[in-house]
Amino acid sequence: MLDNRLHTFLTLCETCNYTKTAQKLNMTQPAVSQHIQFLENYYQVVLILRKGKNFSLTEEGESLQQYVRTLKANSERILPLLHRIKNHVRPLNFGATLTIGEYTIPPILYQIFKEDLESISMFVENTHVLQKMLWKGKIDFALLEGHFDKNQFEYKLISNETFIGVCSPENKVASKLNDLEELLEQNLILREPGSGTRDILEQALYNQNLSIKDFKRSHLCTEKL
Repeated sequence: MLDNRLHTFLTLCETCNYTKTAQKLNMTQPAVSQHIQFLENYYQVVLILRKGKNFSLTEEGESLQQYVRTLKANSERILPLLHRIKNHVRPLNFGATLTIGEYTIPPILYQIFKEDLESISMFVENTHVLQKMLWKGKIDFALLEGHFDKNQFEYKLISNETFIGVCSPENKVASKLNDLEELLEQNLILREPGSGTRDILEQALYNQNLSIKDFKRSHLCTEKL
């Protein structure tokens, strides 16, 4: 169970606003300030810098935020874990991004279920959502492609894959090698914000001093391909 003052601090880090934190936690704003002051006195550090309406965490505040997020995620997994032990079951909750969840994982799950019937739940979401689920302790691990903050999670590289753009074989760019700038006149179909594959594309464009906005036409893919 997470200490109330640490919970207040974590909520404040998310809202970046004392009033919104008080409303979200159903407490008074002075009580929020008292919780933060207690933590600063206890740890003997300054956690938050405030200048007028501006809000920012100190280096110590950012470090505490990371520790508390991990503590919160582990805390929320304790009760389900104890119930697993009590009931002699081994349920597993994990997440996967769309491509991995639809094409890579199903045959693996099929083999697992053939050999040993276990309680397994898989959540298919984009990278951004899966990271939030990890922090909230809703899943045990996530399988994802794309970029993430390696300082926030333990991780293991499973595979390096080539990122490939596709087009109609009838398109004029299909029959030759193209510079990235030559593709800017083409229709660009891309995933939603938060998607790992979209993040890879945006990073590649950024490295060439370009962005999605440089394409003449872009379309958001809202349906599963």
